[in-house]
Amino acid sequence: MGGRNQQLQEDVKALKYNEFMTQHKLYRRILLVLFTFVFPTLLTVCLAAGVYTIGKRLPHNRLLINGVDFSMHSVCLNFTVGYPIVFLEGNPYGDCENAEILNLRTKDQCSLECPARVLMPDTGKSA
Repeated sequence: MGGRNQQLQEDVKALKYNEFMTQHKLYRRILLVLFTFVFPTLLTVCLAAGVYTIGKRLPHNRLLINGVDFSMHSVCLNFTVGYPIVFLEGNPYGDCENAEILNLRTKDQCSLECPARVLMPDTGKSA
């Protein structure tokens, strides 16, 4: 019987080792994906695209960003004056039809319609 118990213990150890190695490989793959694709993409978005702030909330679901008047497609909560944002689509100069922004503080996204007119940065008056 002793030989059989020892064989069972060795089989259990081998199964635990295989399970550990499978989990280890999964974690390595997850880290590889994160460091290869996710983190560089976020870093590129934050550094290359530039970080902007919401300058002003205007009437009728509009935001003033970089001196440009953007209309929100729907009410975007948690987009407060001074919060840092990046453009995921479109651009901060309004040369687009639609834009998508990411609030870096709350991680919320908002869909915008690009502007009909450009406003002066601090005054809110038409250029």
